Amino acid sequence: MSANIRSQQALASVKQFNCPNCGNALSLLHPRAKFIACQYCGTELDASSETYHILRALVPPKKHKPYSFLKLGMKGVLNGKKHQIIARSRWKMDYKEYWSDEDGSGYSDEIWYYDEWLLMAEDRTYFYLVEDREGYSISEEIIPKTPMLLPKNLRMKFYNRQAKSVVREYGKANLVYFEGESNYQIKLGDEISFASFGR
Repeated sequence: MSANIRSQQALASVKQFNCPNCGNALSLLHPRAKFIACQYCGTELDASSETYHILRALVPPKKHKPYSFLKLGMKGVLNGKKHQIIARSRWKMDYKEYWSDEDGSGYSDEIWYYDEWLLMAEDRTYFYLVEDREGYSISEEIIPKTPMLLPKNLRMKFYNRQAKSVVREYGKANLVYFEGESNYQIKLGDEISFASFGR
């Protein structure tokens, strides 16, 4: 897999310039990207300015090395489309996980780290690859072919018939590292909340 990824041609960049902090060459692939975090020194830059103004110093890259061979700029073919990795964010999850055994049930406190790799296809669509120390996963959006709402008089009955579900995990994730391009300004500590349900 790694050899195949490295052998593909790069997507055409919309801007190329040198980081004003460390001097290394940087490229922007998406025309809507307004910010870029240098993968060499960790500096966040304003990619929409002509001088690529330095906004802030983020965490040095050596503190958050990738879990595997993946790295910013790699190319490959997924689902028949050429893709290139344009960003990586690392998240720290602080959450509760449901447990159950013969003695009872409850929630344990857990901490987990994962990377979210952002890949862009040649048609400028995105693909997210999630990686942690155990491997890779993807999250897919499922859209019904004929989406519709039930009539109002049936909606409550529909939900009443749903089986009760246990909240398996819930908590928050905070951004601890970022490299690559973004269309919004990344801030360390950015937070998302989540919950997952199951039987």
